[in-house]
Amino acid sequence: MKKFKWVLLVICLLLVGWNVNAYKLGIEGRASIKKWTYEESPDGQYTLAYGDGLGYWVWVRLRKKGGDEVLADRWFESKEPYKSAWLGDRVYYSHYDADGPIYLPPVWLETWLARLP
Repeated sequence: MKKFKWVLLVICLLLVGWNVNAYKLGIEGRASIKKWTYEESPDGQYTLAYGDGLGYWVWVRLRKKGGDEVLADRWFESKEPYKSAWLGDRVYYSHYDADGPIYLPPVWLETWLARLP
């Protein structure tokens, strides 16, 4: 039983380390963006911003039109040009939506995560 606890502890530490590293890469990648491209939703309520980061990384940020608060913050890797599709209560921000679309308005967890530095 004692060995099981140590194995479980090591697994938990590896998972935490992996997520901290991914978070660090996200911060560094966001800081590397030089230019943002903006697109307004068809109903005029939201603005979607695309930013090209290091390599083929693309950042997507959703805001209320005219607002400063980021409601959703996603990033993905793509060599192809990005393209969004606004469909009713959601926006597809790429042909490669690994995390799925951003729902409008975004769910509370997405908004909370977007507030992290």
